[in-house]
Amino acid sequence: MDSSGKTLTIFLVVIAVLLVSLTTIAVFFFLKEVELRKVAQDHVVQLEDLSSKLQAEIKESKKQIFILQEKNREAEESIESRLEDLEMEQGLNEELKKLNKELKDQLAQEAQRLQDLDAKFNTDLAQAETRIAALQQELDSLAKQNSNLKQLCDQYEEQIQQVQGSVATPSVSVGPSQDVPTSGPEVEDVDLDRIVVVPPKDGEGTILDVDHENEFVIVSIGEKDGVVKDSVLSIYRDDMYLGDVLVTQVLPDMSAADFITPLSSQKVQKDDRVTIKTSGN
Repeated sequence: MDSSGKTLTIFLVVIAVLLVSLTTIAVFFFLKEVELRKVAQDHVVQLEDLSSKLQAEIKESKKQIFILQEKNREAEESIESRLEDLEMEQGLNEELKKLNKELKDQLAQEAQRLQDLDAKFNTDLAQAETRIAALQQELDSLAKQNSNLKQLCDQYEEQIQQVQGSVATPSVSVGPSQDVPTSGPEVEDVDLDRIVVVPPKDGEGTILDVDHENEFVIVSIGEKDGVVKDSVLSIYRDDMYLGDVLVTQVLPDMSAADFITPLSSQKVQKDDRVTIKTSGN
């Protein structure tokens, strides 16, 4: 081999060494770049996580700031409202003091008026008791006279029955001028109204029974007399109108009826007269 061949061989060896070195250096830098890129990516991921956390904290801080601002605004409004309430309370206190004084004055006037009324009531009560005592005496006297008159009427009726036997006509009258034999103890001459015996009219009857506990009456007229459910019946004692009742149950010969206010079971009694109420009653 000549010198040129050796030189070429050396040159080729040098070039091969250089290529190997360059390849090794390139591989080293490539690996280094890959490592640095991986480290950089890890840093980027960490920075992104940190950025997300910071953004979340910033968002939460903004919420807290907004809440604090709202609380501050509410506190300011509450303070203003409280100040207004205090001013109003002061005004109300003044008004209440004024009203309290007026009420005390009115109470004093009412107390005086009640004292005057009490004195007047006591005076009127004493006068009324005196009047009641006088009326009671008059009532006792009238009751005694009524008893005497009833005894006389009973005697006259007995005498009439002895003379006529029995009442057979719808109406029998006896005047005070009729000569009737007397018997028994002597009595004073009394002018009596004419005694009339009249049979019951159509649609008229009497109270058969009064239920004071359940507030209703049983009357002696029913369907055959023209009574229907919800009919209104008027009650009389002699010729004195007592009040009305409302029919709730109807039988052929009798009916049950409830009282219509102000009439109650305390104001009626057995044998009071009952009539069917019409527009003319």
